[in-house]
Amino acid sequence: MTTLDMHFKCGSVRYATFMKMLDEGVGPTNFSMMGALHACANLGDLERGRFVHKLMDQKKLGLGVSVMNSLISMYSKRKRVDIAASIFDNLKQKTIVTWNAMILGYAQNGLVKEALNLFCMMQSHDIKPDSFTLVSVITALADLLVTQQAKWIHGLAIRTLMDKNVFICEALIDTYAKCGAIETARKLFDMMQEQHVITWNAMIDGYGTHGHGKEALDLFNEMQKGSVKPNEIRFLSVIFACSHSGLVEEGLYYFESMKEIYGLVPAMDHYDAIVDLLGHAGRLDGSTNHPQSKRLYAYLETLGDEIKATGYVPNTDAIHDVQEDVKEQLFNSHSERLAIAFGLLNTSHGTTIHIRKNIRVCGDCHEATKYISLVTGRELIVRDLRTFHHFK
Repeated sequence: MTTLDMHFKCGSVRYATFMKMLDEGVGPTNFSMMGALHACANLGDLERGRFVHKLMDQKKLGLGVSVMNSLISMYSKRKRVDIAASIFDNLKQKTIVTWNAMILGYAQNGLVKEALNLFCMMQSHDIKPDSFTLVSVITALADLLVTQQAKWIHGLAIRTLMDKNVFICEALIDTYAKCGAIETARKLFDMMQEQHVITWNAMIDGYGTHGHGKEALDLFNEMQKGSVKPNEIRFLSVIFACSHSGLVEEGLYYFESMKEIYGLVPAMDHYDAIVDLLGHAGRLDGSTNHPQSKRLYAYLETLGDEIKATGYVPNTDAIHDVQEDVKEQLFNSHSERLAIAFGLLNTSHGTTIHIRKNIRVCGDCHEATKYISLVTGRELIVRDLRTFHHFK
């Protein structure tokens, strides 16, 4: 079971327990409401979250600041940052957790200007930022891809004596790498007194994103020699690094080793990475090794017919020397389409599908995803190298 699977299952169990409590006549408390809201956020279920919010109003339980913080977080995670902001603005008593929740909400939704403005407002209210605040601001700045902004927040971390915090270091390494300052990221990584599993991953991911496959593999092998053992996330970063650097055989080796040597079960993300790896190398014939490949490709064919019936026209101009029907089949091998198909087939109706992609989404996939959202009635959220793509 993957971390995401456990996250989802935990949310399902927690919400089911909350509903059973209500059915048995046990009145909700602030604590149980917070747990239910957290479960709704994990499940990606906005309607259940709204139900809990309405119940809070009915029972007049939305008076505690901790419950309101949970509401802000839930709505932000479900892409309703407008509702979260309204709750924040109307809240008379705000704690550092409240400010952090709203700043992170803006950052998670790509609203960099709003996150920075709120951070400045927080300081004008003489509220001292903590490590969570800085991580949220750094997360927002990563989307700007401007090294100068990364250096500004890094300087603030140094002045506030939080530059040794492992989570701040991880966020800074990730941001420097995204800004293209890969050498600065590595210097910060090397300066750390003790490496943590998340900083190893940030540095490996940074190398991979910029096509420095050899450096990523060297760092991964160095990590294996120490006390930090590779897990599913680190293998995913390494396979993507191989994909971006054209290291096909190496990527396939690490994919097999995670199963054969470390006993880890590949998730959908790992199969997506293999599709990317083979696709970049022109070896798409090898990308059918997913356990549900036949089902996925058949479903994509059906989806293709449905979206074309509603107005979608494939943009195949960039593909040359291939017959038109084959061009459309090639698009079905793009990792985001396979991931979306997998999500649609394996989740209940109404569940939001979240996709992460380590390179930019191509124009045709962006257009196709818009129509897939339309015909399936699903909310689809794709995060690529640069931004979030929200389809509803």
